[in-house]
Amino acid sequence: MLIRAARADWRDVEPSIFGTLLERALDKDERHRLGAPYRPREYVERLVIPTIIQPLRDDWKPIQATAIKFSRRDGNSNAALEILRDFRRTLCNLRVLDPACGSGNFLYVTLEHLKRLEGEVLESLEAFGDTQLALRETGLTVDLTNSSD
Repeated sequence: MLIRAARADWRDVEPSIFGTLLERALDKDERHRLGAPYRPREYVERLVIPTIIQPLRDDWKPIQATAIKFSRRDGNSNAALEILRDFRRTLCNLRVLDPACGSGNFLYVTLEHLKRLEGEVLESLEAFGDTQLALRETGLTVDLTNSSD
């Protein structure tokens, strides 16, 4: 059964469901001993958004405004691109520690929010003239290497 499950296409399954499966597979004492309590997405977001995502978004807003100022007022799209690229590098080099090392829901939810923010940054870079090819050539992206457990 495990081999069949491993071969299944899980792309359309919300990854946090695996936390529920983990929780149900372990009894309460074993979950506690292993530090593997499952936390629903809403609980995880109450921690992730104000401590990780909102501070990044607070940094992102003035960067967007500065890029627009450089491009529109000063006619300097190269300076605009550079500050956008710097923020993307910061975002892509960010490391996130899972404090519980449990079901992975903390890391999954954080990664999802970071990918959304990265998408906004990529849209801005494209709007200021960076091409998809140039963006791919950097080799930078928000991915699982941003996490640490």
